[in-house]
Amino acid sequence: MPTLMVDLAFSNPIQIAGMLGMQTSWTGKWADLPDFSLLETTTFTPTYWIDAMLTNNFGIDLGLVGTLDVLKLGATASVLGVDLLNIGPLSLNGLLGLGNNLFETDKLDIPIFGKEFGFGGFNRIAGNAFTIGVRVPEPGTIGMLLIGLVAMGFVRRRYGFTVRKEYAF
Repeated sequence: MPTLMVDLAFSNPIQIAGMLGMQTSWTGKWADLPDFSLLETTTFTPTYWIDAMLTNNFGIDLGLVGTLDVLKLGATASVLGVDLLNIGPLSLNGLLGLGNNLFETDKLDIPIFGKEFGFGGFNRIAGNAFTIGVRVPEPGTIGMLLIGLVAMGFVRRRYGFTVRKEYAF
């Protein structure tokens, strides 16, 4: 069965699940594309191809049948190319209601040649490159978040807000 294969090249090193260290490319079956994580905006450049293995088998299938007809008889009479009498063929086995099969074998498969080979001749196809961006908050946004968290902690401490759990039975 043909398999779609891919070679992915990355503009920046990325982490790929199941592989140690940072990677700049990955090659394998498209269906087995692993999980990955990016540290920065990265452009992926794919190259596709088809991979297939074919099997060539050549052999002989034999099914043997042995028959015997005893005293087979037939007669034909014709005048000026016109058949006047056409009898037969009659056999003694047929007249006595006996079959004429002496033996019969199941199909016997005799392999002569078998070889598996790669199905090639397909050109690799370069896919369109695509970019996956990683958004990092701006320093001002992170600063505002920290100021908000500090203010919330100050208000909680100053006014003594507590969270109370109530259970109803």
